[in-house]
Amino acid sequence: MDKVVTDINVLRQKSEQVQSVEEAQDIIAKLEDALRPISHGVGLAAIQVGIPKTVGVIKDKSKKRGDFLHLINPVLVNKEDEFVFLDEGCLSFPDMFRNTKRYKQYTITHQRIEDDHFEEETLCFYYNDDNGDMNSDGLLAIAVQHEMEHFNGELIIDSEADQSLKL
Repeated sequence: MDKVVTDINVLRQKSEQVQSVEEAQDIIAKLEDALRPISHGVGLAAIQVGIPKTVGVIKDKSKKRGDFLHLINPVLVNKEDEFVFLDEGCLSFPDMFRNTKRYKQYTITHQRIEDDHFEEETLCFYYNDDNGDMNSDGLLAIAVQHEMEHFNGELIIDSEADQSLKL
């Protein structure tokens, strides 16, 4: 099992896209193996196990996509200017939580593995806090944004949201 990286210098690296299905599958297997036994863990970016590639996995509690949502070379395509503020953690910074500002709606394109090739897929995530609970889709909306920040070398320790900005 790969150990979750806590070295800030490693985590600050910008990740590069994977070029082949085989490379993506290898990284996904390592990420799933590292994340699966961590009961409080939600997602993991490849850089968090020392691999500077734009691949991430997120536990999918809704089971719409199996046990994990796989992010492969994701690109932001749209975000709504409506935000949610919450205490958020990161496996690379155990026992630390930061107040973050996240988009309620977030749309990406990414590459999905279909047989032996990549297919482009568009996914839209929406955080619904009407009942005060973070449902599984809401959790995905937050986790996707978090993991995509890792791809750019951005860390939760850089984020301290200003509650006064809440809409």
